[in-house]
Amino acid sequence: MELAFRRAIKNIEGKDNEKIDEYLDHLSDKYRDMVEWIRKDLNVTSLRYLYIEDMIEAIGLPENQLCLYCWQGS
Repeated sequence: MELAFRRAIKNIEGKDNEKIDEYLDHLSDKYRDMVEWIRKDLNVTSLRYLYIEDMIEAIGLPENQLCLYCWQGS
């Protein structure tokens, strides 16, 4: 199953894109476009995501012990 953000990026870019840094930056236009695309795709009135830094902190393990490939591509 493909993650929603990967589907959104593919739709926005028109192709698979391995360069996802701008989509991970919650202050970027690409991040906002991605979240809006996913919101519409899910047919919900609003959508917010936990920032990856906050997710890592909530898990309580060092970042180097987590597999973040789906989010960071590395």
